[in-house]
Amino acid sequence: MEQIGSSEFYKFCLEFNIPITRLRSNDIFKKALTLSTSTYHKLRLMNFDEFLISLKLISKEISQNKLDLIRKNIENEKIKLNEI
Repeated sequence: MEQIGSSEFYKFCLEFNIPITRLRSNDIFKKALTLSTSTYHKLRLMNFDEFLISLKLISKEISQNKLDLIRKNIENEKIKLNEI
């Protein structure tokens, strides 16, 4: 894999229907670069290792969003039960 920039990374997210905004995509892109030991981050380009880091960050965020939604639904159901 050659190096990619933040716009190509966002295009990847869109092509694979990853539910993420452009702003969040850029945040994850930058975080993956800072977590890497590669020298490409100085060029603001992501290599394959950094891409793998970004996938882990995305999966963590999606999982957290799903957990938050489940917790919210549980709280709503508790409120409904208390009203009965």
